[in-house]
Amino acid sequence: MELSKEHDNSTNAQNAAASSPGEGIVIKEIPPSADLPFTLDKGEKIIYYAKPDKDIYVHNLTSSVKYVVGIALLILALLIIGFIFFIIESLIGLVNAAIYSIAVIIIMLLIEFLAAYFTKKSALFGYQYQNYWITTKRLIRQVGITTVISQALDVMPLDTVSEVEIRDLHLSKMFQEGWTVIAHPIAFTGYMSSSGQAYGGQSLIRAFPHMTKEQAEEFKKYLVYERDLNNPNLTNS
Repeated sequence: MELSKEHDNSTNAQNAAASSPGEGIVIKEIPPSADLPFTLDKGEKIIYYAKPDKDIYVHNLTSSVKYVVGIALLILALLIIGFIFFIIESLIGLVNAAIYSIAVIIIMLLIEFLAAYFTKKSALFGYQYQNYWITTKRLIRQVGITTVISQALDVMPLDTVSEVEIRDLHLSKMFQEGWTVIAHPIAFTGYMSSSGQAYGGQSLIRAFPHMTKEQAEEFKKYLVYERDLNNPNLTNS
């Protein structure tokens, strides 16, 4: 079920209440909702909540499928049409070959349309389960539907966070990923892929993608503030 604009406005209002004008930060506890997909530890409080930007999130997922599937279908259509004209055209005649080729193109366009349609529906459904929290102890990202079997949560203790950076991943209008907040762990010796997934290290880098520039800057501000409270020996530029 698609989230309403009222829900987005409510989220913004909650976070605005936790902010003060200028560069200062005033922390105001955000009451946990009944459907919170994790349990707060004793004394732990939620101080910031965010979601990816819906337009960026949906555009990125649908564009990926649209162009990848589109290219694959184009190649397949050319191969089939080539087979029709160069292999069996002499058997079925030029007119029939042209008719079959047009039918192939229509079928491929229909498949492309259905793929884009269902991908968008899936993205809108999945958007409900893309949530970011900063608590007084942890950095939490929900990456899917949380059930009894699958806890689709990515959790990072704040006292293990070192550097926090913002990356602009607007690679092109085709793949508009928006801005991503990257939380680096204190001990990391591996490498990170372009999607923000870390490999081979002692601790994983956490990525919070599909934000607007304003969202990312505010998220980073609160994250750095709370990180410094948990580990005052660290500083972040």
